[in-house]
Amino acid sequence: NKNICPSKTRLGVDANGVFAEYVKVPADYVWPIPDSLEDEAAVFTEPLAVAVHAMKITAPQEGDRTLIFGAGAIGLLVQQMAALNGAEVTACDLAESRLDVAKQLGAARVIGSKDSIESYFDQFDVIYETSGAAVALALCIRLAASKGKIVILGLPGKDQPIPIDLVVRKELQIRGSLIYTDEFPRTLDILKSGHIQTKALTTGKVPLGEIDRVLRNFDSPDRIKMLVEI
Repeated sequence: NKNICPSKTRLGVDANGVFAEYVKVPADYVWPIPDSLEDEAAVFTEPLAVAVHAMKITAPQEGDRTLIFGAGAIGLLVQQMAALNGAEVTACDLAESRLDVAKQLGAARVIGSKDSIESYFDQFDVIYETSGAAVALALCIRLAASKGKIVILGLPGKDQPIPIDLVVRKELQIRGSLIYTDEFPRTLDILKSGHIQTKALTTGKVPLGEIDRVLRNFDSPDRIKMLVEI
């Protein structure tokens, strides 16, 4: 359970990241990239491993009404993993551009800022909260059907009141999912299989020298995944 170890060291968080021509990392955290896998797809190994781990926490069953709350890079990868399990997937996000990508990747329905979210209350068997929005969990509890399962991947950074009565009355299961453990080898196999689309998630490519400019616009709703050429 290295992912939940309080003493873990995370590149880019607890130690300098990898925006450099050369980096030194522990050998245990290096995996060979198959020759058949393009670099532009291989770079999605890390975020896809987050989605693969979430499926180990709770995976939808065939036909489960499944909601992806947040259509960023993680949400769109979770959406595809849920669809591979046979789920009926709905994507929810405030950015219409991201919902367009969700539809392109096979979402049966989308819920946007112009929709009445109350009309979707009590409808979903499985919900993956990937947005990290402060009010997300309270909304997901209302959106969940009785006996529903909620998996939280987002980190809102602060506590919010939630409707505990609904958790009890609907007998909901709520579980957290933090990054990954040993999912990288399987994730590389999934990418190599071609079952996960990554090109639609790539919203630009920049040289290393322009990384400061890109990071200043990091929260843009039109950005999903930027690639850095080194």
